[in-house]
Amino acid sequence: MARRDWDLALKGTKKQIERQITRAGLDLTANLVGETPVDTGWARANWIPNIGTPVTQPDGSRTRGAISTSGQESGKAKLLGFKLTQGNIYITNNVPYITKLNAGSSKQAPSMYVEAQVTKTVNKMNQR
Repeated sequence: MARRDWDLALKGTKKQIERQITRAGLDLTANLVGETPVDTGWARANWIPNIGTPVTQPDGSRTRGAISTSGQESGKAKLLGFKLTQGNIYITNNVPYITKLNAGSSKQAPSMYVEAQVTKTVNKMNQR
């Protein structure tokens, strides 16, 4: 195989990997949003994907009417342009009570629902 053919094959492989990572990031974000218990919606709105570094502050506030999904939507848009050279994808939630929700403090979701959604997403990727 000529050098040019190898370069084309490598480029195609990179694009396929980038698409799979993007899909996994979007799927996991959607799964976490869908499974997060809702009172005000702040925790659900704060599953924020980012590339290169994790988001470290919550978006908006817990006050009804002040809930913002702009960080989440911006993060999902970033994922659509993901390139391997940009680094890792992070999906974070920085509301102060997310650990309690994941531990089962709400009857709306089982404990460890975050881990369950990560496992579900990984299993789905392995089936593709």
